[in-house]
Amino acid sequence: MAPPRVARLLRVSRKSAYGWHARWRTGGVEVPRSRGPCGRRSRMRPDLADPAADGLHPAAAGPPGR
Repeated sequence: MAPPRVARLLRVSRKSAYGWHARWRTGGVEVPRSRGPCGRRSRMRPDLADPAADGLHPAAAGPPGR
């Protein structure tokens, strides 16, 4: 798949897609790895992190008007 198409599908810049492609070509089958999430780790308690578990998520309430 061409780098410009990959860029469109993944919604990244063409420059990033070409960089990934170049690293893939020079490194063989090794796949570019994620560096993980950026920013600070959340201090929120895990039981509060999933609002759907408590039924507070809008999708958990069903369609509007019911």
